[in-house]
Amino acid sequence: MIINFLFFQLGWFACVVGAANNLYLLGPIVVFFVVFFYLARSINPVKELFFVLIVSLIGLLWENFIIILEVLEYRSNNIVIGFAPLWIVAMWASFSTTIKISLSWLNRKIYLLFIFGFFGGPLSFYAGESLGGVIFLDRALGYTLLAVGWSIMFPLLFYISNKLDILYPDKAK
Repeated sequence: MIINFLFFQLGWFACVVGAANNLYLLGPIVVFFVVFFYLARSINPVKELFFVLIVSLIGLLWENFIIILEVLEYRSNNIVIGFAPLWIVAMWASFSTTIKISLSWLNRKIYLLFIFGFFGGPLSFYAGESLGGVIFLDRALGYTLLAVGWSIMFPLLFYISNKLDILYPDKAK
């Protein structure tokens, strides 16, 4: 549980600090190894990879939505302007690895998921802004949007994880 949390933090810092220092691939490379380690230790790596991809897609859509609303900008070298940078999508992939391990104690506690999402999402972006990975163009709207969005997405990610467990139960190694 602690190793999972530390690996996520390593991926998070690599993504944000890398982007802030024009090392845009640092985070995605570190996250690749975080996800690889997670999948290698998983009972059902195919299901877990599917979950990582689902969460990454949700993250890509969410981050693109935020960019379209012009409430914040990410430090990036994107070829496609207006698209979420690879490092923020990698961060979502890294975050997906915490749902069943270091954040498993929150599973099925809908009120806690809502509260943690409401405060945790914006706090993460505050830290990202402090380190130079993100710039808020409209701080009040940005933090409000993040609080509401994360209060919905955090429980949603657990719901998806639980549904995948029902559809594709783990088999012992």
